Amino acid sequence: MPRHKAFDQINIMKDAMYLFWKRGFYHTSIQDLVKYLGVNRASLYDTYGDKETLFLRCFEMYKKEQIALVYDIFNKHEDPKKGLKELFEFVLNKICSDPEKKGDFISNTLSEIPPNNSSINLYLEETKDEAIQLLESYLKKGQKKGHISTEKNIKGIAHSILATAIGSTMLSRIGKPSQKLKENLFNNLDIILS
Repeated sequence: MPRHKAFDQINIMKDAMYLFWKRGFYHTSIQDLVKYLGVNRASLYDTYGDKETLFLRCFEMYKKEQIALVYDIFNKHEDPKKGLKELFEFVLNKICSDPEKKGDFISNTLSEIPPNNSSINLYLEETKDEAIQLLESYLKKGQKKGHISTEKNIKGIAHSILATAIGSTMLSRIGKPSQKLKENLFNNLDIILS
């Protein structure tokens, strides 16, 4: 008869994601995970594999949640300027109101992982490509509807928006006031999209 897992795998993943998000991949040990999650080491390895596999599963779960959020907001706004402003206002409000100043899980990972960690960097590269494609698609729709000049380089705009968003989420970790971050981000969006 197979053994039943003595824990809720979804909640364990969410808790593990929180710990990685707060402390980072390299500053979170297996022992930290075992203690924080309240599971034994053998069960953790048996269910999730090693620390990196667990981290990548947490990263993928977070990414899917964020993509769903982006689609929801973009589907409400035909004009990319309005959709992007709502998205960034939502994100900045969320991360700036976090008393632990965790920032954004993906941006934190980008800043922490060195280039020699090929498996995590592969995930980061795929995530960047997905974000660029999502932005390009949204911007092209806006361009077809007349919200963005046909003279604009959509690929370049998508890259600029992503870089601005990542920079803003990283700045939120050092306690920059959310209103100032919003003003800076919105000014950059206006410049990029005008």
